[in-house]
Amino acid sequence: MVSKTETFKKNYEKLKSIANELKNNPDIDIDALVSKVKEGVACQKVCKARMEAATKELDSVLQETNQETNIDISIAPKED
Repeated sequence: MVSKTETFKKNYEKLKSIANELKNNPDIDIDALVSKVKEGVACQKVCKARMEAATKELDSVLQETNQETNIDISIAPKED
Protein backbone atom coordinates (compact mmCIF):
# COMPACT_ATOMS: atom_id res chain seq x y z
CA MET A 1 0.00 0.00 0.00
CA VAL A 2 1.25 3.47 -0.89
CA SER A 3 1.29 5.97 1.98
CA LYS A 4 -0.22 9.44 1.74
CA THR A 5 3.27 10.95 1.97
CA GLU A 6 4.57 8.78 -0.89
CA THR A 7 1.53 9.68 -3.01
CA PHE A 8 2.04 13.39 -2.35
CA LYS A 9 5.77 13.19 -2.97
CA LYS A 10 5.37 11.17 -6.17
CA ASN A 11 2.79 13.58 -7.56
CA TYR A 12 4.75 16.67 -6.47
CA GLU A 13 7.92 15.36 -8.13
CA LYS A 14 5.96 14.55 -11.30
CA LEU A 15 4.41 18.01 -11.30
CA LYS A 16 7.85 19.63 -10.98
CA SER A 17 9.16 17.41 -13.78
CA ILE A 18 6.29 18.40 -16.08
CA ALA A 19 6.76 22.10 -15.28
CA ASN A 20 10.49 21.89 -16.04
CA GLU A 21 9.84 19.96 -19.24
CA LEU A 22 7.37 22.58 -20.45
CA LYS A 23 9.64 25.44 -19.38
CA ASN A 24 12.63 23.97 -21.21
CA ASN A 25 10.71 22.99 -24.35
CA PRO A 26 8.85 26.05 -25.68
CA ASP A 27 8.32 24.35 -29.06
CA ILE A 28 6.48 21.32 -27.65
CA ASP A 29 3.96 19.66 -29.93
CA ILE A 30 0.39 20.78 -29.16
CA ASP A 31 -0.84 17.22 -28.56
CA ALA A 32 2.03 16.54 -26.15
CA LEU A 33 1.29 19.86 -24.44
CA VAL A 34 -2.35 18.95 -23.88
CA SER A 35 -1.34 15.56 -22.47
CA LYS A 36 1.28 17.08 -20.15
CA VAL A 37 -1.09 19.77 -18.90
CA LYS A 38 -3.78 17.16 -18.13
CA GLU A 39 -1.24 15.06 -16.27
CA GLY A 40 0.03 18.11 -14.39
CA VAL A 41 -3.49 19.15 -13.37
CA ALA A 42 -4.18 15.64 -12.06
CA CYS A 43 -0.97 15.74 -9.99
CA GLN A 44 -1.81 19.20 -8.68
CA LYS A 45 -5.24 18.02 -7.52
CA VAL A 46 -3.71 15.13 -5.57
CA CYS A 47 -1.16 17.44 -3.95
CA LYS A 48 -3.75 20.08 -3.08
CA ALA A 49 -6.11 17.53 -1.53
CA ARG A 50 -3.29 16.04 0.57
CA MET A 51 -2.11 19.47 1.74
CA GLU A 52 -5.65 20.43 2.73
CA ALA A 53 -6.10 17.15 4.61
CA ALA A 54 -2.76 17.54 6.38
CA THR A 55 -3.59 21.13 7.35
CA LYS A 56 -6.94 20.05 8.75
CA GLU A 57 -5.31 17.23 10.71
CA LEU A 58 -2.61 19.53 12.08
CA ASP A 59 -5.19 22.14 13.07
CA SER A 60 -7.11 19.46 14.96
CA VAL A 61 -4.00 18.31 16.83
CA LEU A 62 -2.99 21.88 17.62
CA GLN A 63 -6.49 22.76 18.77
CA GLU A 64 -6.39 19.85 21.22
CA THR A 65 -3.02 21.10 22.45
CA ASN A 66 -4.42 24.61 22.83
CA GLN A 67 -7.27 23.30 24.97
CA GLU A 68 -4.94 21.21 27.13
CA THR A 69 -2.30 23.89 27.67
CA ASN A 70 -4.20 27.16 27.21
CA ILE A 71 -1.52 28.18 24.70
CA ASP A 72 -2.74 29.43 21.32
CA ILE A 73 -0.92 27.47 18.61
CA SER A 74 -2.33 27.49 15.09
CA ILE A 75 -1.20 27.14 11.49
CA ALA A 76 -4.36 28.51 9.92
CA PRO A 77 -4.75 32.26 9.46
CA LYS A 78 -7.06 33.80 12.01
CA GLU A 79 -10.30 35.26 10.74
CA ASP A 80 -11.45 38.62 12.07
